Amino acid sequence: MARALRSRPALDAPVLSFEGGVLGARLLGRTDLGAYYSGCRSALNFQALAQGPARFRPGTRHAAVAKLLEVESRRRLIPFIFSAAQAYAIEAGPLYFRFFRNHGPVMKPAPDEDEPFEVVTPYGEGDLAGLKWAQSGDVLRLACGATMPRKLERRGDTDWSLVAIDPKGGPWRPENGSDTTITPSGVTGSVTLTASADLFDSSWIGQRVRLRTPSGTVPERTWKEETLYLLGNVVTYLGRVYEAVAYDQISGEPPAFFSFTTPPTHDKGDASDGNTTWRFLHDGSGYAVITAVSNATTATATVVERLPYAAATTFWAEGAWHARHGFPRAVVFYNDRVVWGGTTSDPQTVWASRVGDYDNFRPGRLGYTRADDALSFTISDAEVNAIRWLTAGDDLLCGTMGGIIPLGPATTTEAFGPDNAKTRNTVRVGAEPDPVPLRIGDGVIYVGRGGLTLEELAPERAPSTRDLTLRSDDVTVGGVVDLAWALRPDKTLWAVRGDGALLSLVYEPSEEVLGWMPHRLGGRYLDGPPIVEACCVIPTPDGRSDELWVVVLRSREGCGCCGDNGDVIERHIEWLSQAWALPQAEPEAVHLDDSLSYDGWSAHTPGLLQAFGVFPNVTLTAFPEVEGAIDFTGLVGRRIALRQRSSPARASDRPREMHIRVDAVLAPDQVAGTIVLPFAEGGFDGYFETDQWAIVATQVAGLDHLECEPVTIVADGGLAGTAIVQGGSVEVPFPGGALVHVGHSYVAGSHVEPPPLDVPGQGLQGRRRRASRARIRVKDTLGLQVVVQGRAERLPTDRTADDPTGRPPRLKSTIAPVAIPMSHDREPVIRFEPTLPLPGTIAAVILEVTSDA
Repeated sequence: MARALRSRPALDAPVLSFEGGVLGARLLGRTDLGAYYSGCRSALNFQALAQGPARFRPGTRHAAVAKLLEVESRRRLIPFIFSAAQAYAIEAGPLYFRFFRNHGPVMKPAPDEDEPFEVVTPYGEGDLAGLKWAQSGDVLRLACGATMPRKLERRGDTDWSLVAIDPKGGPWRPENGSDTTITPSGVTGSVTLTASADLFDSSWIGQRVRLRTPSGTVPERTWKEETLYLLGNVVTYLGRVYEAVAYDQISGEPPAFFSFTTPPTHDKGDASDGNTTWRFLHDGSGYAVITAVSNATTATATVVERLPYAAATTFWAEGAWHARHGFPRAVVFYNDRVVWGGTTSDPQTVWASRVGDYDNFRPGRLGYTRADDALSFTISDAEVNAIRWLTAGDDLLCGTMGGIIPLGPATTTEAFGPDNAKTRNTVRVGAEPDPVPLRIGDGVIYVGRGGLTLEELAPERAPSTRDLTLRSDDVTVGGVVDLAWALRPDKTLWAVRGDGALLSLVYEPSEEVLGWMPHRLGGRYLDGPPIVEACCVIPTPDGRSDELWVVVLRSREGCGCCGDNGDVIERHIEWLSQAWALPQAEPEAVHLDDSLSYDGWSAHTPGLLQAFGVFPNVTLTAFPEVEGAIDFTGLVGRRIALRQRSSPARASDRPREMHIRVDAVLAPDQVAGTIVLPFAEGGFDGYFETDQWAIVATQVAGLDHLECEPVTIVADGGLAGTAIVQGGSVEVPFPGGALVHVGHSYVAGSHVEPPPLDVPGQGLQGRRRRASRARIRVKDTLGLQVVVQGRAERLPTDRTADDPTGRPPRLKSTIAPVAIPMSHDREPVIRFEPTLPLPGTIAAVILEVTSDA
């Protein structure tokens, strides 16, 4: 006979919150940690919030069908943010870029306005994953390691160009260290380069070759003030070489002239010292581009910058960026320089432009280096790990598989430059080559080697890192392949997992808030959920918040109506809608994925609408801002909604709204009708006017991306039903809606499940226990149930007596007592599930626990 449990007093467990996110399985026994009571055992499609609640995530909105091409080739999304008011999401696919702004694609100008605007790129399937970028103003610089770095330049919405960078004066590989000489046949124009040993082959075509002043050459005399010169005299000053080409005052025969007091310092063209005009010749070096190779010792080249002498020299160097040696894999801005890094031949070298002159890589002159000159720096480390990414803060951080190497000024009293650069202690926590790291505050967040951890490197912690996945190590299984950071409104880091799941991390380091939760989008890809391939964050069109954009691989049923049989595979560009919050009207909340909406409130020409009559009969007259712009013809039997919009202080303050059925059209701008849904607060007093009105929809079109798919319809803030999209449209069930959302529901499977019940200091792990009662605080919620041991208990967040008849129920904020089925178990499972595609926020859970302990 089983022994009965002794009666024990009930224990109030601590208030359960969710800002700790999903806890890893290894942490479920750590009831001694405060994080245990702010986390959950599992979750799906909920977001942890920094204040503690778990919120049912908002849905994604459909922007466009992407260019499909090969299914296997993962797309990228690149943020282009000129300002908070001018931002684009760039779809990067094989050999093309497309642009999105204001929640839609940028289209070509007339007469091709029905086609998306595109820029042709050299980036193939294998290049996209490694693509890195850095932006300054209207120019985005790109590196991928497979081709010459490029600049994407914007001059307008449909005026973009992608051009290869033509670096001036460099950059160069280390200078030749052998006895092999190169002798040019001249110093300008087309020249022949002759090597003293076998050197050239066809791979040298297009390569730059820099020749420096040969050793043993007698230098030209140095410029001095008030010195007599002749035309054609050659002088040097601070390492630059000049020729006298003109004068203002002369003395003696043949003509001679005195220099004045201003020395020549220019590096191109002519300039005067006050009397003598000096032409810049060279700075002790020059370079040419090889155009043809005759044999191993002879090549033809075109001089770009005048060569110093037509004489043999061992002081020559190849260009650093060429097919012979590879191209940079990484790029970043640092101290007003563009810094590129990591080629095949020079995997640990970075090249920084001159200060403020981003395409100028001319190094300093021998013996006359300036702080703003271009520089190259090769990292000296115990391991030779290629630079895969660069990011910048106080130091330039070089990400490698072996660790993060900081590079910065050797002394803080001078600017970072050729003579003031030094590496610091290497952070021995290696990084994945992709994705691009995020700079959040003073810290840098990157994907750790292996792809399973997110590491934060902050100045106060260097050279150590913080593992942001330590408490939630299960959530990143599959690897992290993309990252994005949304500062507003909820400080959320978004990540794409290798299996196509979307991850959210609420992160507020100053408050020690860190909570991961996974997400799966509604719809399908073949036999599984849709695959999220890439993400980025850009400001919302009004610039007030940030919004997430994603590329999603989807499939839909080919029903044959459009000639498509079998699964139709598409990539969709989608953006995450903002979570519902006041002062929005409740029907504006979107909790459907890949959705589109009919918004009758903004679908018409602005204008005033007047209603007058004796209840329930009214006459409606329109006064549009543009005469003749409103036409009610054909609306007999349809409804028109009118409302008085205010800014509600709480969710229950829904705007006053009434619906009128059109019985007759008296004129294009006037109808007679019947009030079928009066104001909830009372009847109609004979007259009402508003500029907030909408024609109630009975059908929503433009849904070609959902063709033949089952969809969910939400109308005016309530669940209206489901339908199959046919011919790009669906019928909205009676009575229709003034604001209708159509898309994929993701209610099924969505949940939050707290960790196993326990009370600090009671040691209940492994003992039989149960929660006899619960008090659950919800905020702005409709449709939520708690499931205990497989039995569901609906929370009182659906329709109540306070909800007006004929309208969807309002969002509820309440503390709901829940009676939990009597059951003792060693691992009781309590689970919260949404039942409707509507807002839901669980603010806190208080459980009363009894145990045999």
